Amino acid sequence: MVALGFEWRSRLAYLKVASRTKPAKFPLLPAAQKARGPVGFWPSLPVLLLRTADGYALNLASTQVGIAGLYSAGFAGLWMWLVR
Repeated sequence: MVALGFEWRSRLAYLKVASRTKPAKFPLLPAAQKARGPVGFWPSLPVLLLRTADGYALNLASTQVGIAGLYSAGFAGLWMWLVR
């Protein structure tokens, strides 16, 4: 019962902090100002999401996208091997 009270109090404290927190805005980088569409390829910018004039764009040249692509390709290969 004591653990339940402690958990409830810690959750309320977390909710209080979360309610006062404002979302951060990504900077509008000069190289991404000319970007059009939700997807782009900018090797000079290492970030995954870029703020553009029209909203946000996914940078396919980032390291995170490359790792996710390799993971997906490995999973697809494993799936094909297991189904066979």
